[in-house]
Amino acid sequence: MGLLLMAGVTVLLRRTRIGIIIRAGVQDPEMVSALGINVRAVFTLVFTLGCALAAFGGGVAVPFLGATNSLGSTFLLASIAVIVLGGLGSFRRHGGRQRGGRVGLGGHGAVQRAS
Repeated sequence: MGLLLMAGVTVLLRRTRIGIIIRAGVQDPEMVSALGINVRAVFTLVFTLGCALAAFGGGVAVPFLGATNSLGSTFLLASIAVIVLGGLGSFRRHGGRQRGGRVGLGGHGAVQRAS
């Protein structure tokens, strides 16, 4: 399920008009605004999409982990470690997704052993 969602988001960001607008809005919001695109509305849409993906992930996890008040904090430290060690923007520059994923998962394992 996760790989399917990752593929969908990748296609959305790389192959669609809204993906081009999102990437351009991150690089140069003033230029995108000058083209007549409401950058704040686009970023609100991106935030809404991120919230929807997080809610979907929570909905998938609850049957396996149970619903508790601390469900989100269980994964917070590990996810930050994966982002830092795996490299948030290093997918293309440093050897692709596989390398960043391996480094991130290794960091996740280290955090799990430490806690």
